[in-house]
Amino acid sequence: WVAAGGLATGTRADAHAQLRSSVPADGELVQESPNEVVITFTEPPDPDLSTIRVLDSTGAPATSGPQQVDPDHRQMRAPVQDLADGVYTVSWRAVSQTDGHLTAGSYTFGIGVTPPPADEGGGELVTSSPSVLAVSGRAALYWGLSLLLAAGSLAVLMLGAGGVPRAIVASAWGMAALGIVLMIFAEANAVGVSVGSMVTTATGRPLVQQAIAIGVAGLGVAAYMRWRDRLPLAIASVAAAVAMLVHAGAGHAGAARSWRWFDVGVQWAHIVATGLWIGGLVWLLLTVTRLDGAMRTRAVTWFSAFAGLNLAVIVATGVARELDEIGGLGNLGSLLDTSFGVALLIKTGLFVVLVLFAARNRFRNVPRLRNDPSNTRSVARTVAAELVVAVGVLGVTGALSQLPPPVDLQQTSSRASDRVVVRGSDFATTLKAELTVTPGTVGPNRFELELTDFDTGEPVDATRAALDFSFPERPELASRLELEEEGPGSWSANGTQLALNGSWEVRALVETGTDSVEVALELRTRRPPQDIQVTTQEGQPTVYTIRLDGGSSVQSYVDPGKEGPNNVHFTFFDDAGGEFAVRDLTATATSPDGEIVELETREFSPGHYVSNAELEAGRWEFDFSGRGPGDQTVSGYFAHTIDP
Repeated sequence: WVAAGGLATGTRADAHAQLRSSVPADGELVQESPNEVVITFTEPPDPDLSTIRVLDSTGAPATSGPQQVDPDHRQMRAPVQDLADGVYTVSWRAVSQTDGHLTAGSYTFGIGVTPPPADEGGGELVTSSPSVLAVSGRAALYWGLSLLLAAGSLAVLMLGAGGVPRAIVASAWGMAALGIVLMIFAEANAVGVSVGSMVTTATGRPLVQQAIAIGVAGLGVAAYMRWRDRLPLAIASVAAAVAMLVHAGAGHAGAARSWRWFDVGVQWAHIVATGLWIGGLVWLLLTVTRLDGAMRTRAVTWFSAFAGLNLAVIVATGVARELDEIGGLGNLGSLLDTSFGVALLIKTGLFVVLVLFAARNRFRNVPRLRNDPSNTRSVARTVAAELVVAVGVLGVTGALSQLPPPVDLQQTSSRASDRVVVRGSDFATTLKAELTVTPGTVGPNRFELELTDFDTGEPVDATRAALDFSFPERPELASRLELEEEGPGSWSANGTQLALNGSWEVRALVETGTDSVEVALELRTRRPPQDIQVTTQEGQPTVYTIRLDGGSSVQSYVDPGKEGPNNVHFTFFDDAGGEFAVRDLTATATSPDGEIVELETREFSPGHYVSNAELEAGRWEFDFSGRGPGDQTVSGYFAHTIDP
């Protein structure tokens, strides 16, 4: 009975196939159409039950062939058409091949167009919540297997083969059988397929294997009902242990990339020890009421020692698994922020209650029983109370097993809308280069270059890496940025090379010993989110007020705003409402057909600039960048529709 501690330190919670990363990433701006969309999950997806859909802005499918699922690498791949510039939505649905849990979600990426913020374009992650059917099935399975396991070991030792009640053995098998049936139906309902379809998939296979083991246990139970011998009970007990092993392998422990046998073994030891404790409580209660005198005292004392041994096993294995689930001691705070953590804390509270009952039995009731073997009432009441609390513990365990642990949530990918990623390879296709620019806007940026072998995907051992930047319309802006090595195949540096909004030609220069390789990349800067207020007044130009850092702002307008010659104004104000000086102001206008036109700016006053522009009818985008007080970069953009 003191083995309750293991349940509080944790029967491990199965997890979900969370999205770990994707190419393109959520919110990513890429410069050209990818050949495929690749999603990597925290657990291997079931090939028969998992899907990816790629949709354009009209909702039309953009895939070009059947998806491919690679469970070994936990990936799904969907080939796509040659996509035009625009924003695309990836809708995915994954059923974990490890534990059968369903997750689904969506995200956006842009080709030449910055995708909207997460609260406007990203889909909400949906996971399969614990259902009454699933929780009930798991609780019944746990109870049934625990009683069968203990019946072939503890019960025979305490009561003898002929003294184990057939009705309880039959009821135990009935609970296990009912539990696995409920779990099969719950799984089919959760993933939205028929039972017949589900049991033929990789997700259904462990459930079928557990059902077979329970069937073998049923044969042993049937034989015991007929002959009341030790061997049938032993068969039922071994079959229950096998079902527990399959159950352990079908959980998150079975998803380990390395040392899988060790993780599954630890989890199995935890489940077996817990089963011996729970089942042993029932058989202990029978022992107290059925045996006489010295035999009763001997059985209770023996079980107390056996329970202490189980406690050591359960606590050690439970702590090991839980630390793995939450990502180590440093992440204990995550227990307060997740459903998994809340459920675990509830189990901890139940554990405290069980410890109090255990202490009462250990230090009060057992000594009394030794002095007076007929005084069984107190022991029986305490054990019965423990069983009532154990019902709650296993119920919480059934719910906990349906929740994703914190470590999986930590591994999921974050939105990449604050960066630009471009990829390419050299002409001879010897290496691949991935350049990540953060934040990817005009001004200071962080440049990170990842170099991998084209065929193997392994990091390339380079001796030098640099980036050459050029802006076709402004040759004088050409520059080079030397990168520093951060690790195998990883190079980075900070720089201000992106001085104008638009498309930049970037060449990655890589030296690998005696060879040098160039990778041509095209990088289009993104526009950062900004606070803009639009003011319209009849007979007056539309005024765009853009909030800048530190409380300053810029007011811009196009006059007269009709097709033909126009003046584009930029006036900068400080937080007190007075104009402040800006120097080196540059401005561009992007035409309705995407052509970027550089505007010549003239200074009217230190904070007021104007540009002449010949504008055709349609929607124009205007970008500006300059240097304000303290050499701080001031930049922004607005869009205005020119009337015919």
